[in-house]
Amino acid sequence: MKLNKLTLIITLLLAFTSSLVASNYDAIEKHNKLISLKFNFNPTRDLDLSEYSGWKIEDYHIWNDSPNLKGILVLSKSGKDKCHACGAKMSVVSFEYNKSKWNIVNSTKDMGDYGEWGEFDYDIVFERISDKSYGFYLISGSLHGGYSEGRIHLIGLKNSKFQYLGWIDNMFFNGNDEKDNSNYDSTIHIKKSNREFYDVEVNKKFINGKQIKSIFHFKNGKYSLVKNIKRGH
Repeated sequence: MKLNKLTLIITLLLAFTSSLVASNYDAIEKHNKLISLKFNFNPTRDLDLSEYSGWKIEDYHIWNDSPNLKGILVLSKSGKDKCHACGAKMSVVSFEYNKSKWNIVNSTKDMGDYGEWGEFDYDIVFERISDKSYGFYLISGSLHGGYSEGRIHLIGLKNSKFQYLGWIDNMFFNGNDEKDNSNYDSTIHIKKSNREFYDVEVNKKFINGKQIKSIFHFKNGKYSLVKNIKRGH
């Protein structure tokens, strides 16, 4: 099968965008393997997930916090509807290692639909999002009319429940014009702050060499853009 130029460009761009977070995923996977080996950890065996019968474990991460190890587990359940805008159900469980066993600390079941075609189709990046809690963001992408767009969705523990904290754009590519100066990719950084949740910094690099650092603060219940710092052209 031959790829036309537009399809090839989009395929290469998506591959490059995925590589921006590949090292983070590799580190998470390596970390989890080490934890699993050290403590012989198996989420389906060591956590009481009986209320999640029929749910799929998407991913988990464990932080080596003193005095107890702490972790987050993300689960999904395929939706019955298979339309483009129909997602899968998502649930989140936090747990810790205490008194020689793993215990569930918080369980937030069915946070709504995430994904498309009835499936959960996100990459997950786990992060510390405040001095006292952890969370994660989901990386999504969409393609329509030759335009490719990327977005992250932030999830955190608030008022004893995992909640949706907002979304941030992180990539744009005009497949109809590869020289479009609005084409950019970016890297995401969580920056420590004294706010309820840490700040998010998006470092955008445009095709013409221009760079913009976009800073988002959590306020009024969601992440909002507060500053753009321009560099380059």
